[in-house]
Amino acid sequence: MKSVLMCTEANNYASRCIFTGVQKFVESKGDWNTHMVSFPEVLTAEMVRRAPAEGFDGILFPFITEPGVVDALVKSPLPIVTQGHRLIPRRKKAIAVVDICDRDVGAMGARHFLGLGKFNSYAFAPHTDSPYWSEKRARGFVEELKQHGIRATVLADGGSQREIAALPKPAAIMAAWDYKAIEIMGYARKAGLAIPEQIAVIGVDADPIVCSFTNPPLTSVEPGFGRMGYAGAAALDAMMCGRKQNSVIRIPCLPKGVIERASTSFLPTGRALVDRATTIIVQEAANGLSVGALSARLKVSPQLLALRFRQFKQATPRELILRTRLEKAKKLLRDPTMKTESVASQCGFSSKNRLFHVFKERFGMTISEFRRSTWKHGSSKSTMRVR
Repeated sequence: MKSVLMCTEANNYASRCIFTGVQKFVESKGDWNTHMVSFPEVLTAEMVRRAPAEGFDGILFPFITEPGVVDALVKSPLPIVTQGHRLIPRRKKAIAVVDICDRDVGAMGARHFLGLGKFNSYAFAPHTDSPYWSEKRARGFVEELKQHGIRATVLADGGSQREIAALPKPAAIMAAWDYKAIEIMGYARKAGLAIPEQIAVIGVDADPIVCSFTNPPLTSVEPGFGRMGYAGAAALDAMMCGRKQNSVIRIPCLPKGVIERASTSFLPTGRALVDRATTIIVQEAANGLSVGALSARLKVSPQLLALRFRQFKQATPRELILRTRLEKAKKLLRDPTMKTESVASQCGFSSKNRLFHVFKERFGMTISEFRRSTWKHGSSKSTMRVR
C-alpha cells in the first residue's frame, strides 16, 4: 500500500476536477492510501520535512502558499508531482510536472470563433496579474488567428469598459478564465452592448455552475483538469515504484473541448458556412470558380473553409468543385453531337487534355469508352459515380 500526501484547493472547480481525476486513478489501482491537506488547512514546510518519517511514499500536487515550502520540497527525498514550474529550476530528479497545454486552450477558443463566421475584431482579455498560463493562452489565441490572416489584440488593461467599447463590432473576445469573462460581460452591458450580437465572449474552465448562471450563459473552453489529475497520479505511482526517478518528467494535457452556451450561440455555425459554400459551388463550379475566389466571397480563409468542409462533408471545397464539374461533363458527354473541347470549356476545365486526365483518373475509363458505353445501351443516365 502506497501512502500519498496530497494538497489541493477543494474550494475551486479546477482543483475539484483534478481531485476527481486522481480519485479515478486510485480506484483503478486500489493500493493507495491518500492523506488530503485541504483548505482551511495548508501545506507547511514542516509537513513536507516530516513526510518520509510519517510513512509517506510521495507528494501529489502540493499547493504552495506558506514560506519555506518550496525549499522543503526541493530537499525532500520523496517523488513529487506538481502543477506549474516553480520547482523545476532547483529540483532535478524525481519530479513530474503536469500542466494544461495553455497555448492549445487559446487556439481552441480562436478556432471556435473562426467556426462561427466573420467578426470585425478579435481580442484576448488576460488575467490581471498576467500569470504564465494567461500569457500562453493569449499567445495561442493570437497565433491561431494569425494563421488565418486575422490580427487579434491582447487588451492591455485586461478588458476595461473603455477597451471593450472601442473594439469594432461585432467583436469576439476570449478571456483568460471564466471569472474574467464574466467581468467582460458586465462591462459590455454597462456600455450598452448586446451579448452576443455585438460582443461574443468565451471563457476558460467551463465551471458548470458559474457558466450556467451568468447572463447570458457563458461559452467556455474545458481545459481537461480531470485528465491532469489522472495523469499526475499515474506519474507519481510510476516514480513510487522506482521508475523514472532520475529525471524531470513533463506531462502536457490537451484541452478537452468547448462547451457552447448563449454568449456565442446565436451566431451562424460552421454548418451554415458549408451550406452557403456548397450552394455557390453547385451554381458556379463550371464557371472557373476557384477555392480562393470562393473563400473571398464567404469572407473566410481558405484554411478555415477546408477545415469546415472536412468537418461536415469529409471532403475539401476543391474536391466538391471537381465533382460538380465532372457530373456536368458526364451529362454533356452523353450528347453525341457535343465536342470534347466544348464540354471542357463549359465545365470549367482549362483544356480538353485536363478533362481527359481527370475523367480517366476518377472514373477508371476514358471519355471515348464512357461515350461508347452510354450510346451502346441507349441510356440517358450513367450509373458511374465519382471516386
